[in-house]
Amino acid sequence: MNKFRYNNPIERMKRVNRVYLLAIILLFSVLIVYQSLLVKEGTFSDSLALYSKAVMIAAVLIDGILFFVNKENKYLRICITLEVGIAYLFFILNTEGGFLGMAFVGVLGVSVLYYDTAYYMGTLVFSMVLYIAGQIARVNAAVVSADVNGVCNVIMTFAVFIMLYILSRLSKLFNDHALGAIEEQSEIQMQIMKVIKKETNSSAEMVNSLYDASQNIAQSMQTISVSTEKIAENITEQNYMTQNIQNAISNTQEYSSEMMSVATVSNENIRTNQNMMETLKEQSEQIADNNVVVTEAMEQLQDNVDKVASIANMILKISNQTTILSLNASVESARAGEAGKGFSVIADQIRQLAEETKDFTESITHIVDELNVNAKTVVNAVGVSLKAADSQNQMISATADAFDELSSNMNVLVNNVQEIGNRIDRLSTSNNQIVDSITQLSALSEEVSASAEQTNHLTEMNVNYSRQTWESIQKINQSAALLKNV
Repeated sequence: MNKFRYNNPIERMKRVNRVYLLAIILLFSVLIVYQSLLVKEGTFSDSLALYSKAVMIAAVLIDGILFFVNKENKYLRICITLEVGIAYLFFILNTEGGFLGMAFVGVLGVSVLYYDTAYYMGTLVFSMVLYIAGQIARVNAAVVSADVNGVCNVIMTFAVFIMLYILSRLSKLFNDHALGAIEEQSEIQMQIMKVIKKETNSSAEMVNSLYDASQNIAQSMQTISVSTEKIAENITEQNYMTQNIQNAISNTQEYSSEMMSVATVSNENIRTNQNMMETLKEQSEQIADNNVVVTEAMEQLQDNVDKVASIANMILKISNQTTILSLNASVESARAGEAGKGFSVIADQIRQLAEETKDFTESITHIVDELNVNAKTVVNAVGVSLKAADSQNQMISATADAFDELSSNMNVLVNNVQEIGNRIDRLSTSNNQIVDSITQLSALSEEVSASAEQTNHLTEMNVNYSRQTWESIQKINQSAALLKNV
């Protein structure tokens, strides 16, 4: 803190006053010793010496009191200068000491340190006037003669006075220029510090904003990561359900093939029975046997139709669950924002496929209902045929009509079974597309999850870098504040 304390004018005044006080003490001490020696020689009066000592000691005490009361007292230097002048006149008029003029050299030398041109000029004029007056008085009193040595001594003293004046001017000039350069550099430094402070504050605000944004991004990425994990779990569950749908479709295709085979055989049998109507009486036993076969086939057909109905119900349930999952995926993709747009498209495709599956399933259900009706009709017809076997001679016409109706129903049954097969094929294709979409969605979820983890890691790194940058800016601000105080 005290490294450049004397850059302060007040501190300089205190220090120079102290030097001035020490100088007057030293000068008066020399004068006291000088007059004591003169007293011993008998060239100086004891009473006069005692009086002068008392005056000099009193002057030093007064100067000391003024200094300790107010160390930067501007009037202390004036008092000391006057005291030196009085002491000079006193001793120059009562002794032969030629060295007394050097007292003014000390006064002027110390006065240079004040860097006060007006004060120095006053001190210089005062010293020169007293010196000239003293020299004239000495010549008049015949203490010294106006010889060459005396004149040269006066001239040399004046030369010293003039040299001290020149030195004081140069010292003041150099000091003013140095202080001016320092002040100019200080002003430039202050301007630079203001710019640095402004820019560092702006940087600190930007870093704070970046830090807050990074934390928000980190929180968002954590949310996305959690949502992605949930979506991945839903995708896994839906993939499992889709595999079940594919297995059900495969079983339905097998049942449909069996139904097609049964319907074809039944249709061929009915046609055979129609061709053999003319020989119905001779082959009544064979007709009875065929009716038994037809009954068994229709019972099997009824069982297969019931199985198809249960499969259709299961497909309808899975389709409804797929629609719910697609809606959940749409909601999660909407929460994810830009990162979830891919999920939204895939979710829409899954929903469309689920709706198409639902439509196909409803059509299958409708066809199965028709199959049930047709199967019941066939069963009734077979029952009528069995009853008519006992009275086939009387019921040939009715039997022929029943076989015609059965043939028509079987044609409808064959067509319906073929339509079921076609729709099951389309359902299988749609389900395969769902499987492919789910596979793509699963892969995309893994990529998004990996990207979210990487982004979260990078965001954490950005947060750390932002914190370090903010701390560096705070250190720069502290350094700038210290430099400003300096």
